Order: sequence, then structure tokens, then C-alpha cells
Amino acid sequence: MVSQPQQTTTVAPAPFQTVAKPVSVYFRFADASLSTEAKAILDSAVAAVPDAKSISISGRTDDVGPANVNELLAAARARAVHDYLRTHHPHLTPLLQHDAQGSCCYVSPNDTEQGRSLNRRVDVRIGRKGDARP
Repeated sequence: MVSQPQQTTTVAPAPFQTVAKPVSVYFRFADASLSTEAKAILDSAVAAVPDAKSISISGRTDDVGPANVNELLAAARARAVHDYLRTHHPHLTPLLQHDAQGSCCYVSPNDTEQGRSLNRRVDVRIGRKGDARP
């Protein structure tokens, strides 16, 4: 019996990827304070990805009010999430990045209260190293 040479396969590590669906927390009109429910959502999200390599926090608003006020409100919402994660999950502090845009990135039309309530949010994307196994 002739032995076959053993083949080796080199698998490149999977690229850095973002968790498929961002986690969103929602805010009341003209408010940037986190609800108890929002805090629980954030805690669950970070617990679900223990191998996180980055956390991107993006503040948003609906289209009601002056653009400059919405920009400040979006930034305050992003900062509220950032500060909560930094305080309650201090090991994540080096991974946190945040941005904000008030007049941007609507997920729903702003012509109803329900639509506007979906736009008053912070999206959190947790990046991690991909799985290198085939």
C-alpha cells in the first residue's frame, strides 16, 4: 500500500465582522435618559458577545425640531449609552466609540408617532473576531 502525502489546508482567519443585527435602545421624545428596559437590553447585548473587539454606538433622533437641537440630542443619547457601558462594564471602555447624527438614518417614516418613536434610538454594533473554522 502506497501512502498518500498528507494534504494541509491553511485557513486564513475570518475577517473582523460586526454582529449581524445591531441592538437598538429607544428614547422618549426630547429625552436622552436610559430606561430600565434599555439598560437590560445593553447588558444582554454585551453578555452575548464576550469576545467583543469593538463597540460602535450611534445616536439618532426623529425629524421633529430644529436640526441643531436634534444633533445635540442624538449626541446626548449616544453619550448616555457610552457612559452606561463604561460605568457598568468598565472592561469594555477601550472598545467604545460613539457618533451621532440627528437628521439621518431613519428606520421608519417620521409622519406618525409610531414611526418617530422608532427613530429616537441608539444603535449599538458589537464587532468581534470572526470564527476561523471552515
